[in-house]
Amino acid sequence: MHILLTDLLTCPRCGPRFGLILLADELADRRVLEGRLGCPNCRQSYPITGGVADLRNPVVPSLPERVALRGDPERAFRTAALLGETRANSTVLVISPSPETTVAMSEFLPMVHLVSASDSEIAGESEQGVVSATRVGGKLPFRDRAFQGVAILGIAPEELIGEAARVLAAAGRLVVEPAEGFATTFAAAGLQLHLEQEGVIVAAHRGPP
Repeated sequence: MHILLTDLLTCPRCGPRFGLILLADELADRRVLEGRLGCPNCRQSYPITGGVADLRNPVVPSLPERVALRGDPERAFRTAALLGETRANSTVLVISPSPETTVAMSEFLPMVHLVSASDSEIAGESEQGVVSATRVGGKLPFRDRAFQGVAILGIAPEELIGEAARVLAAAGRLVVEPAEGFATTFAAAGLQLHLEQEGVIVAAHRGPP
């Protein structure tokens, strides 16, 4: 986990108003390999092991049902292109049961800080080396408007749309695959569809940034 990600993290139990405090035991190249994140409000502690921050909370729901997803370079390229975010030092969240997809996206977005969010057992950054890896539940432990782009891949997305809209910056894009029949859910979250084709949706907040 890159140390700068700490500024975007919030307590999954207390909600987006409460940030987390980093207590690092081992650092390398501005990445936290071992340590913990603590909430000053509820005193809950979340471990960082092998470079992966485990931000799941048993009190809140887990991620929605997964959809079959294989490692697919074409999907990684397509998602990177649809996000349209290439600015240096921007931050993009990829929610997927397959962190390998996020790793593959880094080839096409070399200047972007990619944050992989999964509930799976995933390799630490010492092995991946290209993303900040987190384990999350159905409530995303990130600040409002934290990401310049968000992708939801291989997970039934309806329950996550509102959370994705909350953490998406005003000018950012949300890419969802697969996504069919969720038009009303996007509208309720204040999102406008830009593209809906072959099970892929691209959306953004309504109105100007």
